[in-house]
Amino acid sequence: MEREKLHDSDDIYQATEVVVRECLWGDYHLTAQELKDRMQTSDDMDFKTWIFSKVVDNSSHPSRYIRLLFTLEATRLFLDRSLKTARDRRALRLRMIERNIFGKGEELTEYAWQR
Repeated sequence: MEREKLHDSDDIYQATEVVVRECLWGDYHLTAQELKDRMQTSDDMDFKTWIFSKVVDNSSHPSRYIRLLFTLEATRLFLDRSLKTARDRRALRLRMIERNIFGKGEELTEYAWQR
């Protein structure tokens, strides 16, 4: 899968550093460079699904890191799969990510400006 938008390699590396720190908590033997390399060269969808899930559940800025690490096609695939079974907080986070990245999806009335 080719990246729809070219991102600066430094931006991607910085994103992987944050993902390793925020989302993996040092519980796994995976460096930022290894994560960057696997995300850019591997077709291992199980690994990418796992990283997507970790970012959704643990990142302070999930939309930012998903944009940098995943293609739009992969993001749509993972969102669609995840939204089928997600509940409560996770479902809300997934809906926010969908709105942030694709600009569509259910309106999040919980976060609408009070008029």
